[in-house]
Amino acid sequence: MDHANAHEVAKPVHGSLSWSATGWEAFFKEGIESRDIERWDADGRPLVVSEEHRGLVRAEDLPGFAGIDICHRPVAVVPAAEGTVTAEGRPVRAWMVDSDSFAYPVTEDF
Repeated sequence: MDHANAHEVAKPVHGSLSWSATGWEAFFKEGIESRDIERWDADGRPLVVSEEHRGLVRAEDLPGFAGIDICHRPVAVVPAAEGTVTAEGRPVRAWMVDSDSFAYPVTEDF
């Protein structure tokens, strides 16, 4: 897969925000929820943590692998000013900033 164009074929699988250190996640047809892509191997294939194998494995080697998806990559957490609330009135504790420079409120239910 050409990672530079992967966003063109990405299929969101969550209604909520997904975050990973690389900004990518692997998703599966059934049985396994999405997993963070930790890195890419020398052939450009995504690697995920497998508890069964006790280490990194190619995502495509796990049952039900369906593809990869772009998600948010955190780059900073900034404290919120005292008294900041969301539109719904929930207190904002901090702001999570992603690699696209968008800030998302961190609330108790983040």
